[in-house]
Amino acid sequence: FSVDGVPLGYIQCWFIGPHQTPEWAADNPWLMELPSDTVGVDLSIGDPQRLGQGIGTAVLKAFVQRLRGEGHTNII
Repeated sequence: FSVDGVPLGYIQCWFIGPHQTPEWAADNPWLMELPSDTVGVDLSIGDPQRLGQGIGTAVLKAFVQRLRGEGHTNII
């Protein structure tokens, strides 16, 4: 994602269902407690000077709104 045309970080989603296997569950047992249609979200801001400015919160809110608009109801 970018703010005012400046790249600041990334956000992505991944689907839990394909990772609900014995191999993944061995190291991540919490995966098995979630509905298989759950979407996980990863967010990273690259420049430490931009932390604590509300950027991550704003990006996450917009991304979750988009995911909800696509019909996802279980998001972590």
